[in-house]
Amino acid sequence: MEERTYRLNGTRTKSVAVAVLGSLFGLFILDMFLFEPIPNGTLLINMIIVVLLSVGIGVLVYFLHKDRFLKLCEGGIDHINGKNVTHYSFEDFLGTNVVKHSIINGIFTGTYDYYNGIYIGTSRYIKFHVPGSENKSVQINCSALKADQFDEMIAYLSKNEFEQAEKTEAVESYFETEKLFEIPKQTIIKKNKSAALTVNAIIIIAAILLEILFIVIFKESILTLIIICLVTALVAGAVIALRIKSFNKFRDQVPEKITLDNYTLAVDGRTFPTERTIKVVMTPPSYDTKDRLLLITTNDKSVATFNFAKLNKSDEGMSYPDYPSLYNNVKLWCLQRNISFMASLS
Repeated sequence: MEERTYRLNGTRTKSVAVAVLGSLFGLFILDMFLFEPIPNGTLLINMIIVVLLSVGIGVLVYFLHKDRFLKLCEGGIDHINGKNVTHYSFEDFLGTNVVKHSIINGIFTGTYDYYNGIYIGTSRYIKFHVPGSENKSVQINCSALKADQFDEMIAYLSKNEFEQAEKTEAVESYFETEKLFEIPKQTIIKKNKSAALTVNAIIIIAAILLEILFIVIFKESILTLIIICLVTALVAGAVIALRIKSFNKFRDQVPEKITLDNYTLAVDGRTFPTERTIKVVMTPPSYDTKDRLLLITTNDKSVATFNFAKLNKSDEGMSYPDYPSLYNNVKLWCLQRNISFMASLS
């Protein structure tokens, strides 16, 4: 297995530069508003002190900085934190924890978990069993990794775990019998269309209520009222138009039938033979913050996208109910044929 290294923090030079520039700005603002130096008096002295303090903070960061890496190797993964190295085997890998954050939810709940509101970022962690302990586990913060880097790393961890645990002789012959997955496309589209229409109706009602409010507030200024009402109508119309476009795209991406055999993955008659398929990406079955997608990349670099709708725990009919089984079968099909399989975690 080729060794791969993933950096979990910035370089020493970057950390020092951020510390110096950040402290320089912060101390300058603090000096200007708190100490209020006298022009042509203490201003120069204060600026010298600010610069010296910023340089001092930079020097401190230089000596305190520790490079943090995850290094994938044949026997597992090494967590490198400065001079400290902790080794975890592939069997110690317990999964991931990926959380999207919203500033609005954070204000009201303190958790910042993203469901609705203003998206502000994503935290990504991987979990390992602590070697030598019974039930103790540890989480490693991988938020510094780009989304594709994180997915790639988890693909390697999962692949090794899967191959060691499940790739037996019995599994090798699993696809000699064709596996068929029939997706209730029309039901999924109908249920999601109903939900989309409800949201569109809410947007229209909200826009109408806003315009009524504007009429009351700006009734003395006809020109201002006309402009504000036009802008409100245009914004509401643009949002609804984008939602309709998105739904039409979703509708076209929902498949009806998927089959898997020893040589081919086929979706609605479109075939992806083993020799032409180079990568498959799927949304994990447990994720409910985004649509469940199947993306197939072929050797001509084209990407086919299929959508099974977002998981709705209160109404499983809005998504494909047997998606977890499909996910596991596609994953096994890829691993047996040395096709890159990646869970879309981020």
